[in-house]
Amino acid sequence: MGLLFILPVTAIAIAVLVGTYRRLRLVRAGRQWWRLFVTLCVAGLALGLWFGFHFTYQPNANTKITGAPIPQNISRLEDGKWIDNAFTLPSVFRWMADAANVLGGVAVALLPLGVASVCIELRDDIRARRETPPET
Repeated sequence: MGLLFILPVTAIAIAVLVGTYRRLRLVRAGRQWWRLFVTLCVAGLALGLWFGFHFTYQPNANTKITGAPIPQNISRLEDGKWIDNAFTLPSVFRWMADAANVLGGVAVALLPLGVASVCIELRDDIRARRETPPET
């Protein structure tokens, strides 16, 4: 059951990371774009670590979830105490979920740069079409 969530999140995150990298190479981005790429990757890594290991939220008064987008632990409130073992991922899936959460953070941070690189490519295509004389 855990793989139904872990694999798509990981695949989408890797696609955003690789796609942004490839697109920047395709448009022959300058140094400032590559600096921004590295900076956003580092910021995304920090974001993913925070979301994966420190982010806690309560969807209702009796449930507490740690980790996002893939929960690491789901606790429930019983007799005024949080029972931490209400749901814990098996150890095999836990490291996969950790990686998916970290990669998800990197992907979220890189999304604006990916959109900007698409805009750059479209702009370059439009300019190339305008400068190319029509064939007769």
